[in-house]
Amino acid sequence: MTFDEMMQEHLKALRRRGRTEDTIANRRQHLAQLGTFLAGREATLPLLREWSDSLAARGLKVRSRWTSIVNIRAFYNWAAQEELIPANPALRLEKPRLPKHLPQALTVDQVTKLLDTVAAGRNPERDEALILFMLETGCRRGGAAGLRLGDLDLGHGSARVVEKGDRERYVYFSERTVEALRRWLQVRDPLKFDAKFRDSDLVFGLGPWGLGVFFEKLGPKAGMHVHAHQLRHTCAVMRLMQGIDAGSLIAIMGWAGPEMLKTYGVLAAGQVQQRAMQTTPMNAFAPVPAPSAQPKEPAPPIRGRILPTRRRAIPTA
Repeated sequence: MTFDEMMQEHLKALRRRGRTEDTIANRRQHLAQLGTFLAGREATLPLLREWSDSLAARGLKVRSRWTSIVNIRAFYNWAAQEELIPANPALRLEKPRLPKHLPQALTVDQVTKLLDTVAAGRNPERDEALILFMLETGCRRGGAAGLRLGDLDLGHGSARVVEKGDRERYVYFSERTVEALRRWLQVRDPLKFDAKFRDSDLVFGLGPWGLGVFFEKLGPKAGMHVHAHQLRHTCAVMRLMQGIDAGSLIAIMGWAGPEMLKTYGVLAAGQVQQRAMQTTPMNAFAPVPAPSAQPKEPAPPIRGRILPTRRRAIPTA
């Protein structure tokens, strides 16, 4: 079986497992790039390492290289399990170590600047609704891009989203976001969408890639650097700053467990000081009276006679 034939079988298997079309398209892209590199050669570990090195040589970021290698390892793992190949050549293919960056949340002023910028843009209703929806729900890029009309319940301020790993969850939003979505739906015209989305019921008419490009272009217009996932960071940090409990935040953000709290719990130094003063144990005690501004009375003189040096004064009766 050729590489292309094996790739097509793998994509069919993903579809049978219920993977989203975005997931399948992403896997196809990475496999096609590897197929071009192999050019008919049989994949071996040294050859795959050479391909991995070529990704770095092309200047791909660590995250992009990591994603490519994860996809290739998954493909060959499946092929070995299906006995389409005698052994998995990518079993020991190394993944680059991902740098650990603190989440970069936006400030209130920055979010306001984004909203002001889109208000003067070409699609003010859509762009405002998109920003508010992602900010308030903490929805991931794929979830927002895949949001369909039937997933919205504006009467209850909720929506069903499907995010990475094809995990389904419900998100909730306030009346301001509801009204922004209503304004967008009143003028929404699928004929203005990209050709491949004109017959769809996608709420925003953007795929994950297009949504990412939207924020990349919006940032410079607003005088800042911004990416789609930053709204998710901002949602988590702003809720933490308002004192939300851990269990509620985990449920709202759709995290699998409490591990992410360790990341989002690290705030800027000024925010830490502010929260430290707001939650100091001293708040539980009665306030200490302010010192009196009146001058102190002079201490009474010591009564007694002075004895020679190194001896104490003996008070008289």
